[in-house]
Amino acid sequence: TKVFMTIDHIDLFVGVTKNIMLVDQNYYKQNQGVLHSAARENKLRVLFIPQAEEAYSPANFLVLGEDTVLVDSRAKQTIRLLRENGVKAIPTVMALVAHGTFCSGVRCFVNEL
Repeated sequence: TKVFMTIDHIDLFVGVTKNIMLVDQNYYKQNQGVLHSAARENKLRVLFIPQAEEAYSPANFLVLGEDTVLVDSRAKQTIRLLRENGVKAIPTVMALVAHGTFCSGVRCFVNEL
């Protein structure tokens, strides 16, 4: 099963910054009604994580400012997508390989510190 079927941490699958909602495509399909409403009510454009990068949990980015986020450096396509949409996406210096084993991203990692 997809990990979101067994884990209820929305922050692994949805990230919000500036006027963007970054969402895991499969999670969006399962929760389209509420996510669409939230995006519309908050005037957010929905961007989808490239499927090849879903395992890196790039929506679990760390917001550093209104338009700046820290993203796992493995999520190169997601970083490019965010940048193309006006978000300053900063890749981590090192890939979060070990932490990704536990299905989490940058924000989860920082919360542990």
